[in-house]
Amino acid sequence: MRTTVSYTSSVHYVISESASDYYHTMPGNKLQDNIRNAIILFGICLPGFLMNLFSSIVLLRHKSFRNPFGKLVAFHTISNASLVFLLLGWSAPLTILSSFTHFDSEVFMQINHRIGQLSIFFQECSYHICVFISFNRFLAIGKPMLSRRVFNDRTTNYIIIFTLIICSIFGFVYFLPGCNFFYDTSTDIWSFDQTSCGSILASVDLYYNVGIFTINCIIDMLTLLLLRGANERIYKTMRNTTREEAQRRQRREILFFSQALINTLVYCFMLFSFHVLSTHFEDLFHVYLFTTVAWASAHSSGGLIVILFNSEIRRSIMCWRKTAKKSNMITVCSTLPQISTIN
Repeated sequence: MRTTVSYTSSVHYVISESASDYYHTMPGNKLQDNIRNAIILFGICLPGFLMNLFSSIVLLRHKSFRNPFGKLVAFHTISNASLVFLLLGWSAPLTILSSFTHFDSEVFMQINHRIGQLSIFFQECSYHICVFISFNRFLAIGKPMLSRRVFNDRTTNYIIIFTLIICSIFGFVYFLPGCNFFYDTSTDIWSFDQTSCGSILASVDLYYNVGIFTINCIIDMLTLLLLRGANERIYKTMRNTTREEAQRRQRREILFFSQALINTLVYCFMLFSFHVLSTHFEDLFHVYLFTTVAWASAHSSGGLIVILFNSEIRRSIMCWRKTAKKSNMITVCSTLPQISTIN
């Protein structure tokens, strides 16, 4: 059977001719499928964008996060919010509009390519900064004094600038002819060009990002071992009053470590979904779920993870909700920072 091959977000997907023909020859079903796909994507991206945006604002403004860890996590949530915004403002509308018109003009393709390029840039910013977040937790738990010297405000700014430069170089490749990443409105799937360059970029996107999260997992596992050792030292060497204070700080560190670890696991599962799960299906809807939807879900969840593991952000949410309900009254919300050892 002849097949239609699509280089889709870092892996090659093979869609059967029968599934592809069904999709293109049944206009009514195509419209229904597109509406369903758009609703799914919109339902994931809208709350994901708002949670990442809100988390970014609180991380940048709250006193408890005016430190290197807070800056790194803020950069991560801003990257996620930017990527999810592109999916929300570009992919979701096009999914429905493609039922009524064909987007084949040169201007549209150029815009589509540049948005794809931006999405890769923000994705890589999100992935790369996760390595530094994990390393920050590793030093903060294992070598607190060294962590304060390594992760100061100046070096943190350098880390962010370095990440932006690396990801800009990564994204610059997509200016080359035949090296495009775009939203395919005929399948609702993000795809690479079906060229030799597109094939190379798909492979690089897969193996390079797998390498990043392999490093992340190694750092997180080492951090977990350090946590066990730190807990043993607390119980063996400290007095009761000092031990209680150390335990409070240790619980705080565990929360931030858990935040970094869960982010890593979510991205790892997303890569597994892209490159393994999706290849076991031939129908477009399942491929859509395990590619476009998985990609959107992974980056949308970043804001939720930050909110769940940071009580200051949750208190800010409650404060804003009370302010919205009682806009005609003076609402006073406490935003005093708690004792923290984050670096």
